[in-house]
Amino acid sequence: MSKLKVDELRSADRSVSDTANITLADNGSITIPNGTLSAGTIGDDVNLSNKYYLHLKVGLNETLGSNGSYINTVGTTQPYFAATGDTTNILPTDTNNIKIIRKGIYLITFSASTYQHSATYSAQTIQTIRGGTSVNPTAVISAAYDNIASAHSSEPDYSNGCATYVGELPANYYLRFQIEGIYNNDITIHNVTHASICLLRPTA
Repeated sequence: MSKLKVDELRSADRSVSDTANITLADNGSITIPNGTLSAGTIGDDVNLSNKYYLHLKVGLNETLGSNGSYINTVGTTQPYFAATGDTTNILPTDTNNIKIIRKGIYLITFSASTYQHSATYSAQTIQTIRGGTSVNPTAVISAAYDNIASAHSSEPDYSNGCATYVGELPANYYLRFQIEGIYNNDITIHNVTHASICLLRPTA
């Protein structure tokens, strides 16, 4: 068996002082300095890091405020999200913001469950994902509307709305999650309410 031992590979028109097209490290890793792999297939046995996802779940049931509620992402002031996942690249910050650190195509979901107890009238809810390039964004990037019907006079009546977004977000982009009640401020946010953020593909 023949073996060829080299540290660097260069195309024929590159001098030895130029950066190598491919660098072979002693630990077995391969580096492509310009970061461009023009074509090819990533095999099934290639493992990626467990980064770039975040799952957020409401900690406790909480009555909705008169002006609606942004769900807090920092601390345990209700209503608040408990975060699981990559809190470095998808960063809970600034009371009720999430900061997207890396540019890319993201999938965001927001499933909000609410209820009224022993109500004699219906109410509406709005579940909103807001986003922007500065902290505390107000622009709506996705929303869902739902109705809590008054079906039981002595039991809770429930509703669920799910807002979703998929698209490219720039680096250092901010998100907020809000629930609003219409015609009734005595709506409770159920603790099964949750949101998920996942990077599908980084972009240049």
